[in-house]
Amino acid sequence: MVLGASGASYFGAQLVRSAGRSKEQSLWESWRGAPTTQLLRFQGASNRVAVKRRHDQLARLFPDLPIPDQSTEAADPQLADEHYEAAVRALIERTRDRTRFDRVFDELCQYGFRRNLWGCRTVGLRLSALGLVATIVLGTLSKLNVLDASVLGLAVAAGVDILLLLTLAFAVRPEWVRESAEAYAERLLGSLETLLTVGS
Repeated sequence: MVLGASGASYFGAQLVRSAGRSKEQSLWESWRGAPTTQLLRFQGASNRVAVKRRHDQLARLFPDLPIPDQSTEAADPQLADEHYEAAVRALIERTRDRTRFDRVFDELCQYGFRRNLWGCRTVGLRLSALGLVATIVLGTLSKLNVLDASVLGLAVAAGVDILLLLTLAFAVRPEWVRESAEAYAERLLGSLETLLTVGS
C-alpha cells in the first residue's frame, strides 16, 4: 500500500513537471527569450557593462565555446542566442552541486514550482470548480434530507475550493512565473563569480 502510494505520488509529480515544461517554451516566447538568454544579450540590456562582464566570464570558464560580441550579436541575433543557450547549458552542468550552489538550487526550485503550477493551472481551475459544484450539490441534498452530510465539513470543502479558484485565477499568472525565472537567471549567472574566484 505504501509502495503504491509512493508510486502514485511520483507519477503525479512527473505529470505536473511535464505540464510545466510543456508551457515553458511558450512563456519564453512571450518574454522574447529565456531570462538567462536575455541577460546575455547586448540588445535591450539595461547595463551593457554587466553583459560584457558575463561574456568575459563565460569565455574564461568555457574557452571552447564561442561567446558573441556586440557586433556579432547584432549581425545574427538568432545565432547569438544559440551560443548563449549553449553556454547556459554548460553553466548549469557546472552548478549541479547543491551544497556549493545552494542558492542557485533554491531559486531553481522556486521557479520550477511556479512554472509547474502555471502548467497545471487550467486543470486546477476545472477541478476546483467541479469540487465546488459537488459541494453545493451535497449541501443541497443534505438540506432536503436526501443525504446526511456534515455542514461543517461541506463548508470547509467549499472554502478550500473557493480559495484554490481565486489563487489559480488571480495569483498564478505568467508575470508571477517570470519573477521567479528572472531571479533564477540572475543567481545562475551570478555563480560565475564563485566558479572563477574559487576555481572550477
